[in-house]
Amino acid sequence: MGRANLTLVLSLGVVIAASRANLIAQSAIRVGTNIHVSESNGALEHNEVFGCADSRNPARMLVASIFDGMNEWSPRTVLYASLDAGKSWSTAVTSSAIHLDPACAYGSDDDAYFISSSGTNAERFVLFYRSQDGGRTWSQPSTIVGGGDRPYVVEDGSEGKYKGRIYINSGVQLDNLDPSLYREQTSSRTVTSIGLHRSLDEGKTFLGPMTTVGPVAKLGTSKGQYRVLQNLNSVVLSDGTVVTLLCQSEMNENREATGSLKILRSFNGGESYSDPIKIGDYYSDLSQFDSKDTTPNIGVDPGSSLFRDRLYAVWHNTKKDSKGKSVGEISLASYSADKGLTWSTPAQIGNPPENAGRHQDEYQTTVAVNRDGVVGVMWYDGFEDPTSMGYWVRFTASVDGGQTWLPSVRVSEAPNKVGGMEGWHLRGWTRNTKEDGSFQLHVQTRIWESSGHTAGLAADANGVFHAFWVDNRTGTKQVWTSPITITASVTKNGAQELANLDDLSTKVEMEISNINLNRHTGKLSATLRLKNVSEQAITGPLKMRILDLHSEFGTPQALNAGNGRFDVGAILDLSDLVLGAGILRPNQESSEKTMEFEIEHLGPLRSNGNWHKDLITLEARLFGKIQH
Repeated sequence: MGRANLTLVLSLGVVIAASRANLIAQSAIRVGTNIHVSESNGALEHNEVFGCADSRNPARMLVASIFDGMNEWSPRTVLYASLDAGKSWSTAVTSSAIHLDPACAYGSDDDAYFISSSGTNAERFVLFYRSQDGGRTWSQPSTIVGGGDRPYVVEDGSEGKYKGRIYINSGVQLDNLDPSLYREQTSSRTVTSIGLHRSLDEGKTFLGPMTTVGPVAKLGTSKGQYRVLQNLNSVVLSDGTVVTLLCQSEMNENREATGSLKILRSFNGGESYSDPIKIGDYYSDLSQFDSKDTTPNIGVDPGSSLFRDRLYAVWHNTKKDSKGKSVGEISLASYSADKGLTWSTPAQIGNPPENAGRHQDEYQTTVAVNRDGVVGVMWYDGFEDPTSMGYWVRFTASVDGGQTWLPSVRVSEAPNKVGGMEGWHLRGWTRNTKEDGSFQLHVQTRIWESSGHTAGLAADANGVFHAFWVDNRTGTKQVWTSPITITASVTKNGAQELANLDDLSTKVEMEISNINLNRHTGKLSATLRLKNVSEQAITGPLKMRILDLHSEFGTPQALNAGNGRFDVGAILDLSDLVLGAGILRPNQESSEKTMEFEIEHLGPLRSNGNWHKDLITLEARLFGKIQH
């Protein structure tokens, strides 16, 4: 980001107690009763959900899914609608043939949209349904030729010149291209690109697809390697800018995909994209976690007073241990405060404090932002026992623009269990194998551990979040939902006592000296001094807010925080550093102050192949007053 965090590392050569963390979470995040969305199709297996809520009418919600019979593989798409804020649901649309990749969106006035994809790899298309009464009734679908893999739909709800345009982006194949059209050389003549269709007449017709090639192309390579392009969802900013998320990676012969998450931006109503901008690194070990592979996604602040147009990207990466072995999936988030130009360092938001020292896979990470600027993230949280397949659903939120996250809470009242007494999805077939007429008979079951590639999370017009997920508590995978209310308030700089202060994080340098550790008590102290490296004078009060605090040796806590917190969110008063003259002029050093920490359960040294071990790593922002 344009303003960096202050980082303090104390080394040799973030978590608080579970009871305290749970208390904070319970007071700030309230989860409602689980509601059965797909009860009208209770005998059919559901996977891959996508939810949306009307930003103008809190009673209206939609959730799309794939469903299938238990003894056949002929997936279709279904759309469920609620007109009473998610309390009850009915089937609104059912596709008549094999369709995949459902998505939905609300538009202006009473418009709503539902899409899904079909066709073969050689010729894909998108079916587009429109409702003009908020989801009660739906038109017959129109076919968008040239639409491709995993489409998404969004409308420009801004007051700009492109207001009302409908965009559908998908992965599309471009055949027989001149290699000079893209930047990387390959013997393959087939390129998968991001395609963006646009409608200027409320969905009656679509132009495009406008495509982008070059750095986001899928190109065949030699030696069992190939490049992969994932088309992901789009959002529209308040000025009409279309932001499309994508993931570009290269997969080796061991099915390890390494690449990066990026965005494309269109400033001219979907007629062209600018160059890609990187968000963060992406790594997926499909040889180990293929059944948990799910899609990254992006959300945008719809217009809150503090974080309007702030972008949030979430995804999951495969985590490696110190020996390079893939050990599990972790949820990550990054934000942009400048409309996608720069992005924060990706931060892990998943495992709750009570899981410190253990690991549960986190996938289906999904983001939404409400009208007040609260960021909600939901994910599927795998079982602690690595020999069991299944998950619970968890949720967390940020009230400071993605800098810190509240302790997570469980949303689902029952888990999705794989390998218990649930119904199994079966199919059988035979084939001749030899000239003498012998044959083989196959009966196969499909176990989709992630229950699709997408999950659902939406914020309604009142600011309430609604989580949508799949679990098999009835014996068959079904769609469920639950309302989630955040009671914590969004405040500038993350706390009321900091709201009237300026962010000084890029205007000072921090110096640490006189580090002392009592290994019997775990108490650690260090002397802090600041230097003003800006061209403006700084005055107090000076407050430092902790954004991250962790240790390789135990559970660290910041002592003497003024707001009663001990880890993330703790606020330390550093006003003593400018007492006396009361001002820190350009290039001037402050006085000194002692900072104190305690490392609970201080553990022994363990070798991880490195000489230096992080005793405490702290990330923070400094606030005070700039003298104008």
